[in-house]
Amino acid sequence: MFDSTEHEWKSQGKFHRFNSKIEISKLRSNVLLINKQLVFEQLSIGSPITKIELLDDGNNEFVVGFANGTLSIYKLSFAAEKKMKLTQSQKLTSKFDKSGSAAFIRELDTIGILRCHGSAIKDIQYSSFFKTLVTLSADGELKLWNRLNNMLIRSFGEVTKCNLFSISSQFGFIAVVDFENNLIIFDSNGTEVTRLVLSRALSEPFVTAIQFAESCTKNKSYKFDNNSPWMNFNSNQQLIALGYSDGTIELYQVKLLFSKSEWKVELLRDFKTGKISTNGKGKGITALKVMLGVDLDGNGEQVGRLEMVAGDSGKKLFIWH
Repeated sequence: MFDSTEHEWKSQGKFHRFNSKIEISKLRSNVLLINKQLVFEQLSIGSPITKIELLDDGNNEFVVGFANGTLSIYKLSFAAEKKMKLTQSQKLTSKFDKSGSAAFIRELDTIGILRCHGSAIKDIQYSSFFKTLVTLSADGELKLWNRLNNMLIRSFGEVTKCNLFSISSQFGFIAVVDFENNLIIFDSNGTEVTRLVLSRALSEPFVTAIQFAESCTKNKSYKFDNNSPWMNFNSNQQLIALGYSDGTIELYQVKLLFSKSEWKVELLRDFKTGKISTNGKGKGITALKVMLGVDLDGNGEQVGRLEMVAGDSGKKLFIWH
């Protein structure tokens, strides 16, 4: 992930998420280790954890997906020196002051339970600008949720079965790669905007990662100001990257054609990471992040800078800028 506070890339595993206040990791099947102090021995859902994601709103909230298709949204409260009834493992991992009261104890409150998926939660993504949560289950069901009331907005399952997806913080578009290797772009209303047949993925290699480009700014709206060199580009274009099982990455442009009032997807270029050593068990590119930043040229003028980071199943990290 990209730490916008430290302006650096930091790695996180499948069951490890962190920001400046919260660090969460899966310890066992349905046990979470939070901020390396408290182990919550039993979550409210009696099912194995399959996905963890932070809701980056500064509210110390995160969502957990389970094998039975349920999603639970939790809020972590910081209650220093507050007496609480602790489990045995919490006593062992908590800090105590001289009076015996637990110091810096974390309270975990369930603030929402989402039930609509019929199989294990595979992926969770959140748009803090649009206040929407997008969830994917193992059976290909993709669902859009309103985070203001935790209600289901719509399901994409009747349109296509999703394999991978990414949500754009700029337009609210949702890019989907289905099981037939089509790249499909939906708007937030669930309407198909455009699609492209990924010809190189009709057999091997397969698409293994997808990611919209995001602005690398401290502005929580994820928008550039009027003086940014990306401003004109971002008004009618989006970049999206696809990673493949052979280590190749393709960068696409999603562009609005004003003359036809339609969106079109075009390949800009590809990137080669070389042969991936995975002992036959790997799946190529496993993580992608594309950031649109601003730099200064030799004359002190602002110029756009694209930075892309990719991780592969051989535990290698690749950076382009």
